Order: sequence, then structure tokens, then C-alpha cells
Amino acid sequence: HKCIEKALEDFKNMRKSSKLLVNDRPMGYYGFNESAHALITLSIARTSIKLPMLNVSYHNLIKFDASFNGMKNIDEIGNETFPSLRSLNLSHNAIINVKSHVFSHLKEVEILDLSHNCFAKFHYDHVFIKHENLKTLHLNNNLLHTIGLLSFLPHTLVMDFLDLSQNFLKNFVNSGMQVKNLDLSYNHLNSIVILNAEDMTLNLNHNKLSEFLCLNGVFKSLNLSYNEFEYLERFKLKEAK
Repeated sequence: HKCIEKALEDFKNMRKSSKLLVNDRPMGYYGFNESAHALITLSIARTSIKLPMLNVSYHNLIKFDASFNGMKNIDEIGNETFPSLRSLNLSHNAIINVKSHVFSHLKEVEILDLSHNCFAKFHYDHVFIKHENLKTLHLNNNLLHTIGLLSFLPHTLVMDFLDLSQNFLKNFVNSGMQVKNLDLSYNHLNSIVILNAEDMTLNLNHNKLSEFLCLNGVFKSLNLSYNEFEYLERFKLKEAK
């Protein structure tokens, strides 16, 4: 897989850090007390430390950064205990798949960054079936051709920001969830259906759209630039700005 090969080669050539960031302070690998209950934030970004080395419980950890880490899979996260985690950054790795159990215990996570990885498909509804607190999800700069969306998500889920830009999506239906800010720019979208656009900011620039359908709601902001429209039909937009 060319994406994985490139990501791992970039990681190999990357200048590594000899320090962890523990509670925003640099600390050497060997000075890190893995059982410290005072751990609030932890960054292993740009290091060679892998998740199996951290197979312990972090009951008070709220922010974990494992970006730029050369990871190919994240199954190990399913064996960790992060009951209080709010922010998880796994960007700039070589991850190709997320199994449904991986985030099952991370029910408090509000911000998840999976951008700049190697996903070709992502089954959102399987991965986040019991999550009601997720507010921001970054899936931009992957290889997404399809995304399984939202059939079984909690009805109360309202996301602040969903970034799917810089992928290869050809169609999209916003089903079963509310998103305040949705970025679908720089994809290969031919068609899109928005079931509810109430107060939504939607960025669709740089696609191949020839058809656009919105069934309900009023956009806060809508960007349709750099597409292939000849005309717009069945498209009503009232009081949009």
C-alpha cells in the first residue's frame, strides 16, 4: 500500500523527539512514571514509543497525542483504560482501519483527530455506536472512497465539526445526525443530499457536483464554488447568508 509505505518512510526519516510531554512538560522516556494518577495530558508525538508500552490505566488523562508516531493499527487502544479522555490525536500515522471495539470505552471523547492516515473506508456508525459526546472529528487527508454513516448513532448526537475534506468521496448523504460545520471540500463528489441543513456551515468547494439536493433547513453558510453545475433544480435556499 503506497500510502502506508510513504507514511512509514516519512516517519523513519523524521527527526524523533527524545522527550515525552507529560502535563505539558518535557520528560525523558525513563523518567516517566506510567502509574502516575496525576497524569492529565500526555504526548508521545514524534517519538518511537508505541502503544503496547503504555498498556496501563490512565484514570485522569484528558488529552492524549499520538500523532506522527508511525502507527499502522490502533487495536491496542481497545486494551487501554482512558475513562476520562476528552481529546485523542492519532493524526499523521499509517492507520488503515478502525475496528468497532477500539473506541468502545472512550465514551467521554469530544475531539478525535484521525486525519492524514490511510483510511480507504470508514464505518462511522459501527465505530461510534454508543458515543454521545463526540463533537469534533477529523477524517481529512485520507483515502476515503466510502463512509458508512450514522444509521445507528444516538439520536441526541449533534456534532460541532466533521472534516471529510481532501478525500475521494463520490457521494454523501447526511443521515441521522446534525452537524454544525461540515467540510467536504476537495473530494470527487458527484451528488450530495442534505436532509437537514438547519444553521449548518457546509463547504463543498473543489468537487465535481452537478446535482445538489437539500430537503430541509436553512444554511448558515454554503460554499458551492469550483464544481460542475449547469443549473440548480429542486434546490430552495431561504434566508441563507
